[in-house]
Amino acid sequence: VVDRLAGETIARHLERLFKKFGPPLILKRDNGSDLDCGAVNEVLSRHGVIPLTSPAYYPRYNGAMEKAVREVKEAVARRIPSVACERPLPTQFLAELCDHELNQKGRRSLKGRNACEVFAKRTGPMRRYGKKKRREAVLEIKKLALMILEELELEGPRAAKAALRTATETWLQQNGLIAVTKNQSVTPLIQNPVS
Repeated sequence: VVDRLAGETIARHLERLFKKFGPPLILKRDNGSDLDCGAVNEVLSRHGVIPLTSPAYYPRYNGAMEKAVREVKEAVARRIPSVACERPLPTQFLAELCDHELNQKGRRSLKGRNACEVFAKRTGPMRRYGKKKRREAVLEIKKLALMILEELELEGPRAAKAALRTATETWLQQNGLIAVTKNQSVTPLIQNPVS
């Protein structure tokens, strides 16, 4: 349990998780330099994971993740005794215990199921994306991002990130992997000039 991890440490954690559980098709992340760095990008690229990086200074884009972190922090705070005990539990253990308990909690967004049930029984469209299909998806997204940049005559790293994010969101929507809705769980940010 730390405030911030180095990108290399995060890359090693991702490598271990991908080997244990398999890589996801998409990894949604914030714009922090610890998550959007060479070491993490290399691991994602090698495993065919498409990064979906949030816009800078727009935490609402990652609303579900921000809420999850807040839930864990609040659960840990409730378990820390207000008076000193003889043998307090280590913070790392408390965080893992709270993660486990929260993963057992039924969620409205999961139709009453909990995260462990959904993860253990994952099926559906994501299973279709082997290495070849992942490479094809990445190429389609990159082509779409280039079309956006050319059409809008945009240049620079910020424009490239925005175009890539919009292209990823568009590809996900076109392939039935997300539904863009209003006032519900998935509402990707599409900036005005791009939309």
